[in-house]
Amino acid sequence: MLAVLAGGAFEERLASLPYRSMRIGERRHLLLQLSSGTLQLDVCGECTNLPPSSIMPVIDLGRELWPQLRSVCRLVSVLQGGVERRLVDRRLQRLVQALRVADALAVGASQREIGLGIYGGDWPGDGEHLKSRVRRMIVLARRLVRAGPGGVLGPKL
Repeated sequence: MLAVLAGGAFEERLASLPYRSMRIGERRHLLLQLSSGTLQLDVCGECTNLPPSSIMPVIDLGRELWPQLRSVCRLVSVLQGGVERRLVDRRLQRLVQALRVADALAVGASQREIGLGIYGGDWPGDGEHLKSRVRRMIVLARRLVRAGPGGVLGPKL
């Protein structure tokens, strides 16, 4: 557990953020609209007041750690009144993921192994979105390998 944020200034800042609430099956998600994009919170238990007045970040060790920690840091920064740091260029993040997929393909990993190893979660996931994401990333990985090192610095692939 990284932190518990409750009451006072945190509650006011959390209440001031634009958000959407959605329910998928038995789970409720709170989508906070931040300047760098949407931050999804899974609401655990019964939460009648939205946005909630307290947040307790939970890290899922079955998923990649750094994206979870970055999300917690983004939220803490916003709740502490700081300016939200811009995320690294999304294109660069995608290319790094594509290179990881290329490495996995080079050692003979299956789509399932790539999905679980790089993105974590359930395979194939609700609506098979994870499977589609892996397929798209495989296409990008192959194009990136064909382009060579210049593919990262060159025009958009």
